[in-house]
Amino acid sequence: LPGSKAAKPDLRETRLLPLASLRARHSVHCGSKAANLGAVLAARIPSTTVPDGFCIPFAHYDRFMRSNGLAERLARMQQQPGFAGDPQVRQKALAQLRDEIVQWPVEPATAAAWRAAWQAQLGGGGVFVRSSSNSEDLPGFSGAGLYTTVPNVKTGDALELAVKKVWASVFNPEAWEARSAAGFGAESVLMGVFVQTAIDSTNAGVMITRDPFDAGHPHVTYISAKRGIGIRVVEGKRVAEQVMYSSWSKAIQVLSRSAEETALQLDKDGGVKEVPVEVGRHVLTDELVVRLANVGAAVKRTFNAVDQDIEWATVGDKIVLLQARPYVERRR
Repeated sequence: LPGSKAAKPDLRETRLLPLASLRARHSVHCGSKAANLGAVLAARIPSTTVPDGFCIPFAHYDRFMRSNGLAERLARMQQQPGFAGDPQVRQKALAQLRDEIVQWPVEPATAAAWRAAWQAQLGGGGVFVRSSSNSEDLPGFSGAGLYTTVPNVKTGDALELAVKKVWASVFNPEAWEARSAAGFGAESVLMGVFVQTAIDSTNAGVMITRDPFDAGHPHVTYISAKRGIGIRVVEGKRVAEQVMYSSWSKAIQVLSRSAEETALQLDKDGGVKEVPVEVGRHVLTDELVVRLANVGAAVKRTFNAVDQDIEWATVGDKIVLLQARPYVERRR
């Protein structure tokens, strides 16, 4: 695939970088997800917010994996009989590796720095611990949904564990298979982590600033939405509400309405819980569709008119932006 080489990282940056300081150029330290979000925040798009956060740079992943001998473990794993040829052997070996990684110790000073930033910058409140690797959000390889997000982490110990879970998700089976197909090996992958204030969203979803089904419709925005926190929209476990909006004809075309009976909300004890919702009530009002489409257009302008795949949420009447990545066509 053209453009799907993992971006060359810069491991000299070891500081925890607050969201407000991040720009697109920081993708070499923190990955595109965190860097692009900094650019979205800096664009100050009216009536939108971006929850605050900080990035744990690639250098921390690299140091941790090196000090715990990842390269040797990887080499041994790949030499196991059946590893190359049998997906089930691979899945088992990868699961074992992920379990080991989560057990490995983080240097005490490093873990203390994460906790200090979480307390000082984010007030020690609930956070989402999100992947921001150098092998996602690339021009030819989106990597969407391959890596792990740990939702609503509320203690220092849980934060340390969550960072290791996100690091270990480099070895999620679907991530391993997708990277192998795209032709880059695990040794070229580095995982940045974005620690972001948790928001209890009313609705959440994804929008694409063009028609994903037909490139001949330039004025169209595709929006998919669910009630509650948007973890499932990205994982696509149930039918989302889906609409297309044309900024040219101002027409809203409904592709599907959500039939969900439950939504995810933040749990006061950490993590998320399922709550019942009223079935049949539309998630997307016409007014929200138009507002989202306008916000999508502003995000696209921020990234030099490159079409964007945007993760959004609503809290009250505010539109919250959680991610912007270049839209990569799903190759048929």
